[in-house]
Amino acid sequence: MATITAHPNTSITTDSGTGLAGWPVWRVGLVFGVLAAVAATAVAAIAGGIGVPMLVGQAGQEPLVVPIEAYAISTIPSVLIGTVFAVALARWSTRPVTWFVGVTVVLTLLSFGLPHTTQYATIATRLALDLTHIAAALTFIPVMAWRLSKVDARS
Repeated sequence: MATITAHPNTSITTDSGTGLAGWPVWRVGLVFGVLAAVAATAVAAIAGGIGVPMLVGQAGQEPLVVPIEAYAISTIPSVLIGTVFAVALARWSTRPVTWFVGVTVVLTLLSFGLPHTTQYATIATRLALDLTHIAAALTFIPVMAWRLSKVDARS
């Protein structure tokens, strides 16, 4: 809390906000978006390290090994869209947390569909791919929801 006295009879009290609560929503989104990409990549690296075959491909195609950088590359667009969505909600929504959590959880659940449509993925591969989605979501969504809870309510 800081108190600014412009005139002896007038003072304005402001809460400058410290830590993440003081950061703009877009900055929290970008930082935790990068961390979500790192988390997804780490899960994939661990899965590959313990021998999970990270092969994907459709019927009639040669199976492809998913390169490790693909996890970060595929996470970044999702968190960028999520960040833009959060900024818009912070500006125009009366219930930004409710909308953000609801939409992002549904989209995360829908994202599980793709790993399950590849022919060459084993059950272990599908579970590992699901865990990359979960790791990214758990790194990004709760922090963004918390940050949105600190936005002044719109009337």
